[in-house]
Amino acid sequence: KGWITEKIFDCFYTGTIPIYWGEPEIEQVIPPNCFVDMRRFSGYDELATYLRGLSSKEIEAYRENARSFLESSAFYPFSKEAFAEIFCRIIAEDTGLPVGRFA
Repeated sequence: KGWITEKIFDCFYTGTIPIYWGEPEIEQVIPPNCFVDMRRFSGYDELATYLRGLSSKEIEAYRENARSFLESSAFYPFSKEAFAEIFCRIIAEDTGLPVGRFA
């Protein structure tokens, strides 16, 4: 609970539709139309049936939704720029020295 790792974003970047079984509140951060939520299924058999039944159009919709998310401002907190800003702020606070644009 509380952790969202790079793995789901790696799937988005490569055009792979992630089957997600992680952070319980993922839908508050990432739109549910970007991934397949394993918790929606009673088990692997039901999941496999769902995946086999996806049309080409539905598969492309997942991919497009993921690409749109990556291009949105909602993705920014997970970006390398946001990650770098955290470290720049810490360095600036700890040293009192100007670091990047956070000084």
